[in-house]
Amino acid sequence: MEDYYRFHSPATLPGRLSPGREWVEFDLGGEYRGDWAGWITCALAFIPDRMRYYYDKGVSGFICGIRGYAMGPNTTFIGDHAVLKGLQSIKYDIYFKTLWDMNISLADVWRMCKRRGFSDQMLEFFQLSEKVAEQAHYANECIVNNFHSSFIGSIERYEWQLEYVDHIYNTVGIERKWILEPSEHNLALIIDEKEQAVQNVLRMSEILEQCKHELIEEDYTSLRKCMDYQIQVVKVFKVHTEMFFRYRLFMMTKLENRHKLLVDSMRRCEEEVVRLRLYDEVQAKHAYALISDIKWRLSCDMQKYYHELAYHGVCKVAE
Repeated sequence: MEDYYRFHSPATLPGRLSPGREWVEFDLGGEYRGDWAGWITCALAFIPDRMRYYYDKGVSGFICGIRGYAMGPNTTFIGDHAVLKGLQSIKYDIYFKTLWDMNISLADVWRMCKRRGFSDQMLEFFQLSEKVAEQAHYANECIVNNFHSSFIGSIERYEWQLEYVDHIYNTVGIERKWILEPSEHNLALIIDEKEQAVQNVLRMSEILEQCKHELIEEDYTSLRKCMDYQIQVVKVFKVHTEMFFRYRLFMMTKLENRHKLLVDSMRRCEEEVVRLRLYDEVQAKHAYALISDIKWRLSCDMQKYYHELAYHGVCKVAE
């Protein structure tokens, strides 16, 4: 089952392969990519790379899982046929064309299958969507954020999510785990990656405006609505992830500046969540839950919780 676990490029399959007997299912609307939350997300490099990797390993067939969800906030199920013919159909085109020719290039698929009114510049738009999803959700290709592209609402749930890198078969994930260790250096790298996601999603918006007059009006309207929403979600992901890691740093060493940095990140996160409410109340509610959890913890006498937090790896008890 290939469900966009992006621990490595390409990732290893759990367990062992039996050449000529294995099949792989590709879920092109993977929950780790934003599809279920209504994002524009087309993994145009990831899909063929993964397919070639499995094919070289002796995989004998591929199955495509199709989930027909609409783009934009408050996404709903619209039917499988609708997405095959929809604005993000290029990700299905690259999958099906690669089935017939493992060496086909993305440029050739785009030339044969691009949607009416889409200029070649829109290819960059969809390629950037892949980067945005990875940079917003992951930290150096380690899963950090939640299933279905929603926000984690508690410290415990965040810690549980980070356990994915300890999967017994995932040696590459374990190798990447260093970036999840709380340190100012690692946090700076994580924040920088989230800022790259913000810049890339803004670039997508810029490309969309440049192509506005070539696009069919209905297509432009749908993409514009989705982009406005996605930009804000990515901004929340940046400060939401920073806030969690700043909390971990503060609990490890209660330095005054770390408390100040944590409170500042909470304030910035709250501001971005308020803006997100204009697009999606449910996502905003999920995002605010972690702020509430941290506020509660900071207001309590945390000494009695230290043994539990240490168990979860959130803090280290002083000797």
